[in-house]
Amino acid sequence: MKVKRTVEIDMSKEYLDKILTMLVPEQQAMFSRMYPTGPSTDQLKTAIAQVESTILSLNRRTQLLANTIVEHECLLVERADKIKELERDLETTRAELKSAEGEITILSVTSNVDQVEVQRRLALLDALEAAGVDNWEGYYLARELL
Repeated sequence: MKVKRTVEIDMSKEYLDKILTMLVPEQQAMFSRMYPTGPSTDQLKTAIAQVESTILSLNRRTQLLANTIVEHECLLVERADKIKELERDLETTRAELKSAEGEITILSVTSNVDQVEVQRRLALLDALEAAGVDNWEGYYLARELL
């Protein structure tokens, strides 16, 4: 049965060589430090189990990373949608502000016109008083109406 054992060992070494290529360079270097001349026949099963365990761990970490990337991309899409919504709100606010500025300008002009009218009327009253035009009876009536 030595032939069968030799074939199993050769197949196991081939399998180990194949799965070692699945490791990242850092892990390959660590494996080389653990087995500088390669695993002996007695260590072959342990070496294969260690490499398979490392590959499974790498696969789990890769899957976690892939899930994290997907979550991150979903968040980016959500944030982009939120930013678009906020930009629309900002544009609406800017339009409302521009409209309000126009109304303020109109009110300011109206206010200035009103002030000019008030000043003109005061000047007229001052001129009438200076000219001696008065009607004290009418004055009291006007005060009561106010």
